[in-house]
Amino acid sequence: MWRDLKLIKGLGANFVRTSHYPPSDEFLSLCDEIGFLVWQECIGWQNNPAQMSNPEFIALQLEQAHLMARSTINHPSAVIDAFLNEFKSTSREGRDLAAKMVDALHSEDTGRPVSYATCRYVKELANDKTDFIAFNLYPSWHQEIRRTSSPSTSTPPGTRRSGRPRRTRASPRLSVAASARSPRSTATGSGPTSRS
Repeated sequence: MWRDLKLIKGLGANFVRTSHYPPSDEFLSLCDEIGFLVWQECIGWQNNPAQMSNPEFIALQLEQAHLMARSTINHPSAVIDAFLNEFKSTSREGRDLAAKMVDALHSEDTGRPVSYATCRYVKELANDKTDFIAFNLYPSWHQEIRRTSSPSTSTPPGTRRSGRPRRTRASPRLSVAASARSPRSTATGSGPTSRS
């Protein structure tokens, strides 16, 4: 782990997202020492309304959120608490669980901003519960955003005239933080600011 983090640091990076899983204490200690900022995340990925309305699932998610926040409270590298990556946040169940997760994480540490990474950029219902909004963007989705949000009739770069994205050898996954609608805090390319 030390070697990997040093290589990443050598590339000029200073931020790590522990996508879909809480980090180990060893990992956070290395990040503290090397100087990385960490987005830590509870287990969860593409959860659906049936799962998010299950009382046992809800109880386990809340327990995990409390444990993650408590166990990392003394790690200065852990600067963001997050949950349920790409869950069905367009549903009532997703909105309800997001509110509970935000409350659970804030109850443990009011100094860390709380968010989740969404891939639902049009009909999002739960992002008003978080401290900032974060999108997982995929290159072909970015093209779709440009096509649907631009009045231009020209073909966006990287697409065929049919409007379908061109195939590429690799489609890297990107996480991008966007400013929140709430005045509580914002996120920038250099990392989040603390709540005011």
